Amino acid sequence: NNGYGRQCLQLFSTKKESETDNVTINMSWYGLCFSPDSKTLYASGGNENKIRIYSISQEGKLKQTDSIVMGDPWPNHISPAGMVISKKYGKLLVVTRRDNSIYVYNIATKELISKTSAGSECYDIVLSKDEENAYVSCWGGKKVRTWNLKRGSWTKSYDVGNHPNELCLGKNGNRLFVANADDNTV
Repeated sequence: NNGYGRQCLQLFSTKKESETDNVTINMSWYGLCFSPDSKTLYASGGNENKIRIYSISQEGKLKQTDSIVMGDPWPNHISPAGMVISKKYGKLLVVTRRDNSIYVYNIATKELISKTSAGSECYDIVLSKDEENAYVSCWGGKKVRTWNLKRGSWTKSYDVGNHPNELCLGKNGNRLFVANADDNTV
């Protein structure tokens, strides 16, 4: 939960259909992802310009164990948004809404591999099924851009509606759905 009220992370058990933990955090923004083994949660620290890293106990409790500092906090403009982990390449990919970039980190060492401009504010990121490409909604640019993980560069760009935000791959991975906030379209 982020915004004007209490900012927090809530963890739920889908088996028990109940909340297992509720942790207050100082600052947040859109951006969460689980490690491939579901034992670690990565969460955007918003204008603190960091990624919070939480371990998840068997009982479903969150404990912050580390963080990745992307830069000095506000008024330095970074603000991590969507993020995803590629198990295949061992990378954490984070897009930002204030410095309009994609950051690529080595997930094991937490070291920055690269930072590349996306050309406009970013919102979400999803991986292709084969983890060769990541799709990024460029919130401020009416585009979805494709990042190739092997090359470490942008390869394609697709025009979409105004303020593209949430992304979702179809079940078979052949279709990408893009929610366009200002157009109320998909």
